[in-house]
Amino acid sequence: MKAVNVLLILVGVAMFGFGSLLTLGGVIALNDPEKADKVIENVIMISLFGIAPMVGGSLMIMASRKRMKQNSGEVMERRLLRLAHDNGGRLTVALATMHLNMPSQEVKKLLDECHGNGLANIHANDKGEVEYLFFDQGRASLS
Repeated sequence: MKAVNVLLILVGVAMFGFGSLLTLGGVIALNDPEKADKVIENVIMISLFGIAPMVGGSLMIMASRKRMKQNSGEVMERRLLRLAHDNGGRLTVALATMHLNMPSQEVKKLLDECHGNGLANIHANDKGEVEYLFFDQGRASLS
């Protein structure tokens, strides 16, 4: 899936570059006094073959980057769930931060999303740390 996103970004960049060159050529043609009678044709050419590919390429790049970011979030959630499984269903922000190599704010946000999605409960453990208890087969693991 990653290669597809990279390919879409490259195609988007190529479309944007192509559109930019045609837009520049159209603007130069508009300023040519010998072609003053073809203003409407040049404006249509700029719109169809210049601006449209630029907009399409930009949209393609933005969509691919958004998809890559979303995929990254899904991968991190799976890694977090695997870590919870490996730790008996119990995680703290500090433990997850160490194992996932992410900033603690992002880890806390991900853990809070798991809680919000019904994947875990939050409580204070014996040390007074906030601990996330992940569900196992329909119930919170409290072992």
